Amino acid sequence: MNLDSIHLDILKELGNIGAGNAATSLSQLLNQRVDMSVPEVKLLKLRDAPYILGGPEIPVIGVTVLIEGDGEGQILLLFASDSAERLIRNIVAGFSPGDISNEIRDSVLLEVGNIVGSTFLNALSSFINLKLIPTVPASTYDMVGALIDNALAIEMAEDDIIIIIVTDFTVKGETIEGYMIFVPKPEFLSKIFNALGVSS
Repeated sequence: MNLDSIHLDILKELGNIGAGNAATSLSQLLNQRVDMSVPEVKLLKLRDAPYILGGPEIPVIGVTVLIEGDGEGQILLLFASDSAERLIRNIVAGFSPGDISNEIRDSVLLEVGNIVGSTFLNALSSFINLKLIPTVPASTYDMVGALIDNALAIEMAEDDIIIIIVTDFTVKGETIEGYMIFVPKPEFLSKIFNALGVSS
């Protein structure tokens, strides 16, 4: 696949459109301002994805959204453990740390993952004119290598190309970095690249 900077810019813009819509939805839900931006988009082989967070043994907290419809795959929204805690703490401001139960943590992350994944898919769906349906999200606490192994279990191969969308959340002036890993099945990725005018 011969992607140049123009195509990566288009993917980045789709990420920013999704991020802008997600920020609006999160702000309305939380009744406080949430900003999101996409400073970087990368294409990587699936086997290399764990190294964006420092290696396969780095513990992460993530949300998985499966994709159905005219394209199949999944979206992983990943945070290093300390980043997830800072995001949760800012979102549920007013709670003391001891009052933030695991159920509250899960609920916050699931809602963030649901909104971010859905708005990205809506932006992508409008651009490539395909019906893309997100499933109910699931939260995961594991090492990043284990999460990638789970992605391989949905008929993916280590050499398959994925899209890494670096996502910055800003809540109450604090910027928190996350990673949205878009893992389309090969035939779905081909549809996306064809829409971008790129042969696969």
